[in-house]
Amino acid sequence: MNYTLRKVGFAAFCGLFFIIGCVLLVNSLGVEGGTPFIGGMFMVISIAAGTRYWLLMTKFETKNYAWYAAQHPECVQGDRVQCASCSSRDIRVRNLMNKTFHRAHLCGKCGATLYYSPEV
Repeated sequence: MNYTLRKVGFAAFCGLFFIIGCVLLVNSLGVEGGTPFIGGMFMVISIAAGTRYWLLMTKFETKNYAWYAAQHPECVQGDRVQCASCSSRDIRVRNLMNKTFHRAHLCGKCGATLYYSPEV
């Protein structure tokens, strides 16, 4: 999965709404009785959404199986994984339903999130 392309694409999408917000803000300042609220909201929401998505994709990119195996080598033996918190081998997979197309690998005993993987 190309995380850089996804991040740049979403940043461009949010940038478009930021520019729309800037234009609305500037236009409302030149009009008597104009409210800069709409333009400001476009700008704030586009920055917040872009930042949230960027951080989420960065987390999915960095906290993967290879990261977990490097951080906790005693918990990974071949293709068997155990929880670093409680040493349970009951690992469950949950699809994340926020249109990220990723899965979270969770401990079935303590509920700790171990790592993330893209849906195949």
